Amino acid sequence: MVVSEHLAIYVTDKKSVDAVDEVMKKGGFSPLFPPEEHPEFSPGYYSASYCDPDNYVIEIFTFPEQE
Repeated sequence: MVVSEHLAIYVTDKKSVDAVDEVMKKGGFSPLFPPEEHPEFSPGYYSASYCDPDNYVIEIFTFPEQE
């Protein structure tokens, strides 16, 4: 599989990432990467990624607001 584009969508909290994950699964989309933390990107970074039929990666993510 070759990925042509990556769309990242920010949401305000982990609960929202998890809610999108449930909707995507119900729609028949299996996650490329299930909802989980990725501290290697940023402390508190939490995301899930999916691939649509046109090979676009859709990432839903959140992280704590930086002060």
